[in-house]
Amino acid sequence: EALHRVAERHLGPTADTRHSLGDGSVLAQLLTDGGFREVHVETVRGVARGIDGPTYARLNAMATVGMSPNAKTLAEAERATLTDRVVTDSLDVIRDFTRSGVFEFEIATNVATARV
Repeated sequence: EALHRVAERHLGPTADTRHSLGDGSVLAQLLTDGGFREVHVETVRGVARGIDGPTYARLNAMATVGMSPNAKTLAEAERATLTDRVVTDSLDVIRDFTRSGVFEFEIATNVATARV
């Protein structure tokens, strides 16, 4: 969320489609609507750690800029400059999530099981 707020300062409102099924009830409804039965969705949480923080900031910025409707209209060089600005501003957030020299953050995913 903190990195998304940084990106939106540069890009304007952006829907991060990488997390479009973050709501387990939406996933369950999609499966049910698709004809599955006995649908069960469980949210699994953990901590991602050991990822190089500055590399993560760059990858995240590249993905977010790539999804931004405002950035899609820019020339490649302008998009690269914008990405660099997002990365630079993201490094403060990365530092806030670095413990004992290791970048880490909580992550969650929905795991679904169902019958056909």
